[in-house]
Amino acid sequence: MSYIGHSTGLGWRAHGLVLVMIVLVASATGCVTFRYALTSGEQVRSMRRLGRVEGRIESAAPVDGPLVVVLATLGETASRPRMSIDTFMRSGLGRYAFVVTPGRYSVAAYEDRNKSGRLDPGERRWPNHGAPLLHVGPGQVTRQDIVLDFHATARRGEVPIDGFDVAAQAPREGLGVSPWARSVQGEVCPDLRDTRFGQEAAVRGLWQPLDFLDDGLAGVYFLAPYDPTRVPVLFVHGLGGSPQQLSSLMRSLDPERFQAWFYFYPSGYALDGISDHLAGLLARLETMYGFEDLAIVAHSVGGLVSRGAILKLAQPMDENRVGLFITLATPWGGVERAAAVPITLLPSFEDIDPTSDYLRSLFRFDDGRARGLPDDAAFHLLIGYRMKMLARIANDGSVSVASQARLEAQEQARSMRALDVDHDDILTSSDAIGRVNELLEERFR
Repeated sequence: MSYIGHSTGLGWRAHGLVLVMIVLVASATGCVTFRYALTSGEQVRSMRRLGRVEGRIESAAPVDGPLVVVLATLGETASRPRMSIDTFMRSGLGRYAFVVTPGRYSVAAYEDRNKSGRLDPGERRWPNHGAPLLHVGPGQVTRQDIVLDFHATARRGEVPIDGFDVAAQAPREGLGVSPWARSVQGEVCPDLRDTRFGQEAAVRGLWQPLDFLDDGLAGVYFLAPYDPTRVPVLFVHGLGGSPQQLSSLMRSLDPERFQAWFYFYPSGYALDGISDHLAGLLARLETMYGFEDLAIVAHSVGGLVSRGAILKLAQPMDENRVGLFITLATPWGGVERAAAVPITLLPSFEDIDPTSDYLRSLFRFDDGRARGLPDDAAFHLLIGYRMKMLARIANDGSVSVASQARLEAQEQARSMRALDVDHDDILTSSDAIGRVNELLEERFR
């Protein structure tokens, strides 16, 4: 089940919210949920200690091809070699970010003109000489901006860097310092019924996000090998949800025109970090496969993640590839009391609080200006309104109608349709499935 908290608008006491969350998620997974939830404190503390290396990539000349930033870790002593452990790929200039454990790092970047995924002779790179040493402390953000120099290019005979496969080539002990390094990038899922994509794995991703990442489950999967003649449709689950819940929607696609992809992520993690990850993966997949159109269909909190990723991809000079964005029962206005519990919460619970910085950033810049999606990204809202008994405000059993129909979301949507379904049943509703396919046909006719 995709769960974000049935306390919305019901006026339950804040100190009982987490217990309610555990009980409701446990209805689908039994004692598994209790085992993970009751031991989530250590995961939260470990996530709080993670730092970031981030900055912007700029250029003194027009960019020709994708940009690849490579993260390397350095040992505590000079005798330990530099080791490349992760990459961040962009289709154009803009922001990059890595999540890391405390330690010493360096970054390098190159312009992948031939889209090989490697630094090849003649391609611009940064730096021309030794990379600056970056120290990252617990919870610290270390900034390193990058400016590509027209005259700084790779020379023949240099060791190439494979931007697509750095994590796979890195020694196993190096991967623990960059939790998102072992990400799936287009692996074909032969059978969606595989337990890897079921509810137990999803619950683990909610309550034990770092273990989920360490297992290498996070990433974008294809239901079949990539086909350049069909438009990719990416499905994104909600908080505590699984790809299997989206199977009815995936199976409903016209197989002659569309191909189903899905994004699986640890939903207990901070939503800003998850949206960073999705944006980076989509930029990487665009470089690998060269697709020109993409649709995203997202349920619940998956809509918050997806909008964040679209905004991060839509930087100046980038060409938007997301031609259609459909959300189902997404809490654009947050979930009341989501962060009002007097104990340590998972980061994603804090991010769905109505006052969170993440929710504000989806519709406003830091200076308060309105923030919209790219003009050519057709955005459509589907909301549910089947209320639970005794509810005092309109809701779909989990999210209030007011939250789903946040004013800024309505203003930017090309259509909004209300359905008499609850929060989970919207994924199997014939009306919802029909509407999704109608919008796909309309946009990509």
